[in-house]
Amino acid sequence: MMRGLISFTAALTAAALSLTAQAAGSLSDQYKQMGSVAAVAALCLNSKAIPDALGQAIATAERKDPRTAPLLRSLVEDYNAAYAYAAQHQTIWNGTQQAYSKAPIDCANAEDRAQVQGFETLILQQLRGN
Repeated sequence: MMRGLISFTAALTAAALSLTAQAAGSLSDQYKQMGSVAAVAALCLNSKAIPDALGQAIATAERKDPRTAPLLRSLVEDYNAAYAYAAQHQTIWNGTQQAYSKAPIDCANAEDRAQVQGFETLILQQLRGN
């Protein structure tokens, strides 16, 4: 059962570790972080790369082991809730603090855009297995 989920989970865990304390180790936190980064990347960078890559990764995991579907559905709910919140508030989930960032991301600020781009790149590398 777990082979597809393990490789998928390993990629997500690596993404979370690469993001240096932005997400605690739980899968829920990782999906919340992905959702919030995806929303802010859509707003600031006009990017839909994370939802596209995540959709492909989930489809692959479910094909490899259909028994992962209920868990993945639950995690996608976390992703979608975080995406909706972040789209409205322009914040990123921090799993270590179990909260969204206090200061909103300013899309007009080059440093904020660079931070979002960096997070997006790290997440995409892990989702794509790079």
